[in-house]
Amino acid sequence: MAFYEDLKEHLYSSVASEKIQADYSLPDASDAKDYPIDFRIEGKRAPIFLFGIASRDKAMLVTIVLEHWLRARVDFDSLLIFADQQEIPRKDLARLSNVGGEMVASLDALEDFQRKIVKLAA
Repeated sequence: MAFYEDLKEHLYSSVASEKIQADYSLPDASDAKDYPIDFRIEGKRAPIFLFGIASRDKAMLVTIVLEHWLRARVDFDSLLIFADQQEIPRKDLARLSNVGGEMVASLDALEDFQRKIVKLAA
């Protein structure tokens, strides 16, 4: 299975489906389609914006998306799941780390994924 299919399977087996919205766009933002969110999950403290990151390009896009919503003062937690974090260049990973929240280095770390999603999700 591809990374994104595996991610979706793990997510839906860890969180009730009614708490998950895939391909999410913020409803009150006129530019929401320009800053897409892979999954919005009902969180304990705030909504969780979950992103799957399988490439350097996706890491850079997620950095831009997170920075945009932070500057817009949207209240959210983020969870970033990498296909293989070691494949992301250090400078790109550093920028992403500055704006991102919880991270899981790969889906092979399934226990870490489940622990972090359960900690954040309502």
